[in-house]
Amino acid sequence: MVHLHHQQQLNSQQQKEMNNRLMAEIEEQRRRKEVLVEQLHVQKKQTEAHEQGLHQADAASVKHGEQLEEMRRRTSAPSFNGSTKVQMRKFMDQYEAYACEVNIANAQHPGSAQIQRAPLSACIDPLSVDRIAYWEIEKVSHDLTDEDWKLFFLGAKDCDPVDMSKLDAAMAKLKIDTTMQSAESRVSKLVSDFEAVLVRLSMEGFAEAEPKLTVDYLVASVQPPAVRASVKELMKLNENRSLKKDARDFKHWLADYMRRYGEFEPLIAAAVPATAKPHKLPAATKIPKAGKAPKVVAVVNVDKIPKSNFTQEKCACFKCLSTENNVFKCPKVADGEAKLLMERARSIWKETKSVTVVETAVSLDASFDSGADQSVVPPATLTKLKKQGRNVLVTKLKTPIKVQGFVGPAHTVTEEATMDLRFETDAGPLMLTNVKCWVSTGNLPANVGDILLSRAIMYKLGFDPRAMLREAASFTDAIDMADAVSHSGVVQAVLAVSHELVDDLAEEEEEL
Repeated sequence: MVHLHHQQQLNSQQQKEMNNRLMAEIEEQRRRKEVLVEQLHVQKKQTEAHEQGLHQADAASVKHGEQLEEMRRRTSAPSFNGSTKVQMRKFMDQYEAYACEVNIANAQHPGSAQIQRAPLSACIDPLSVDRIAYWEIEKVSHDLTDEDWKLFFLGAKDCDPVDMSKLDAAMAKLKIDTTMQSAESRVSKLVSDFEAVLVRLSMEGFAEAEPKLTVDYLVASVQPPAVRASVKELMKLNENRSLKKDARDFKHWLADYMRRYGEFEPLIAAAVPATAKPHKLPAATKIPKAGKAPKVVAVVNVDKIPKSNFTQEKCACFKCLSTENNVFKCPKVADGEAKLLMERARSIWKETKSVTVVETAVSLDASFDSGADQSVVPPATLTKLKKQGRNVLVTKLKTPIKVQGFVGPAHTVTEEATMDLRFETDAGPLMLTNVKCWVSTGNLPANVGDILLSRAIMYKLGFDPRAMLREAASFTDAIDMADAVSHSGVVQAVLAVSHELVDDLAEEEEEL
């Protein structure tokens, strides 16, 4: 029994060991299986990545091919088969644009295939090669190089003989565009139009070869006429004579001058009255009255009559300026001339409602004072004007104003005068209308004059201390005032007197 029990234990132990070995083998097989599965999974990912890379490479190759084809189509070389200089210059411009496109396309794709630029010899029409080689370049066609073709086309840049009659006729139509706001734009557009005329006449390079004539043409095209006349006068100065030697320097100078003129252009446009329209004779003629023969109207030019004849204060004849008769009874007028003179007078009166009578104006000494808050006129000035027959509008202030100066006692202002003043300047007359002045109780200082104009008027005329200091500071940070000299601030002013131009000859005209 003991032996049997011992035998069973041995068998059981052997069986257990066998089971453990089997379990270990199964575990090893399972581990190997997991490793294989993981390897298969990695291999699958690699395969998918390879397939995706192949698809991307295929798509990139197709796209790259399409891009190259598109670049080739977009950068096609021009072809030349012409014979004139205009055609040659046009071809050179096209070839330069083509070369630029090729360079840009190659720069956009540095790592890809580059587009090779076609040489000049490949851009010539085969039927034109022999003709140009024999007649123009004087070489055998197969011996021509790109340098020969380059020299041939560059020869078209040389100016043709100048036909001054055609050039003058074309430049007579050249005018600066005054509708543009920017002065630089006006001058740049003028230069562009000037070059366009030269290109049309096959005269490129004329501005560089003939700077003096170029400047003359540009000056003649300046608008308006007043500015053109001013530019012509400025060009006569010694300091500006060098501008005629370089058209580019003149262009920059003109742009700067037009910019400075543009700052005052709105004021000038507002001050200049509208130009009178030419008079037209009536289309229908009146039927003569019974018993009267039709009048024969003489051919006369009434525009030659001075404009002052129609705007004089005294009621005198427009033709002979006699105060004893009017234009309809003037012995010097031809038949029908009186009616034409009357029509011109009405046109002038319509555009000039009131005019200044200079012959009977009164001169005053006016001073500008930046420290005065209000313009002042003394009683002595009003008395002077009254003696000259010039009554100034004086009104009572609603509330008396107490005034205290730097020195002296305070006084009260109760009246205000309103007047129109005219100043003569180098640029022409300047009118200051509705100038309101306090009527002082005493006279002004001897060095002030007849009337004192306030800081407000000076500011409106452009005197701005802050702007002046700012402009001075932009040029320097210190100014030595040791040699500063005070000049007299008294200027001559004219009291403007106006009268209405009244049509008082209508009845006598109707009788005719």
